[in-house]
Amino acid sequence: MISATVSNFWVKKVLVDTGSAADILFFAAFSQMGIGVDMLTKVNTPLVGFNGSVVEPMGEITLPISIGIAPHRAMRMLKFLVVDAPSSYNIVMGRPSLNSFRAVASTYHMKLKFPVYRGIGEEKGDCRTARECHANIPKKKSTLPTERKPQIPSGGDKHLEMIRGHSQPPPEQPDQQIKKGGLIRRNWQWRKN
Repeated sequence: MISATVSNFWVKKVLVDTGSAADILFFAAFSQMGIGVDMLTKVNTPLVGFNGSVVEPMGEITLPISIGIAPHRAMRMLKFLVVDAPSSYNIVMGRPSLNSFRAVASTYHMKLKFPVYRGIGEEKGDCRTARECHANIPKKKSTLPTERKPQIPSGGDKHLEMIRGHSQPPPEQPDQQIKKGGLIRRNWQWRKN
């Protein structure tokens, strides 16, 4: 979670997402910049989330974005997809913008580093804002299964069987040792993982 200057506006709650294939500007932030919707270019590509949800962007716009602190500051013209969807973020900087800045994100250090004319620029993340945004994400109530069934491998090796609750070897092989809950072959040889 960083801050950036976008079209001469100081924008907080900029999520750096190395898994996103798009740079997204949410409509709430877009409208606060005072840019007219007529400035958007139509796009026909929907955004698909990792859970399969589909969101149609309102359009695309190219805006200047600056990160870092002078003299180690970088500016690029980036294409943002404007999305009218609820979000606790204002902007999502995905792989296109990170590649444009040639930036490297470190989640451990909460920093974004990028080359500039003389040296390396960096943008530090804001822990407090990140926590606030994470707390504002709507949580879905989920139910956990009360009973888990043992999973027995299927397919490939048909000679495997699950031995549960047996502490004694089969009567025909009394000298064999059996591990509870282990996978063994029908000929009573231990399977190596």
